[in-house]
Amino acid sequence: MDESLLIELETPRSMERGPLLLAGERSRYPMTEESVYALGEQWARFGAVIPTVPGLTGAGAYGLFWGMFSGGASFEQFTAVEVEQLSGLPDSFATLTVPASNYVVFPHPHHVSKLRNTVTTIWHKWLPESGHVAAGGAGDIPEFIEWYGQDFDPMTGTGTMEVWVPVKA
Repeated sequence: MDESLLIELETPRSMERGPLLLAGERSRYPMTEESVYALGEQWARFGAVIPTVPGLTGAGAYGLFWGMFSGGASFEQFTAVEVEQLSGLPDSFATLTVPASNYVVFPHPHHVSKLRNTVTTIWHKWLPESGHVAAGGAGDIPEFIEWYGQDFDPMTGTGTMEVWVPVKA
């Protein structure tokens, strides 16, 4: 782990949330530095269709991740929005119901390009020192969720952002 990626975190809060009915684009990527660009391209594609998603709740946008910290050769990203129902969605959309979970929620007051630093610090510093045990990474519960509020501006990379880490109760 590259120590230069560690940053000072804001104080997290606890939250119980879910279930979350999500719809969007789910893709698998190799565990390489180049995949960072592919993640941005996935967000650009999905972001362009968000306003047209049927049944959109307006609760912001979500980036869910599996396999980032498992030591495997690949990981998954699911760019999604919360919807009221699954009917009427484009055939190309993936859907997922994330079960109710307990989360530790970290505000991310920095530019979106620094989310990697926040996630790395949570996983390699905060989580081992906190006494919490991560509960995600398998099945329908991701390792972590990036949440983007309605005021998030993808053009400037600023606005409300949080990182949600599912933890065992």
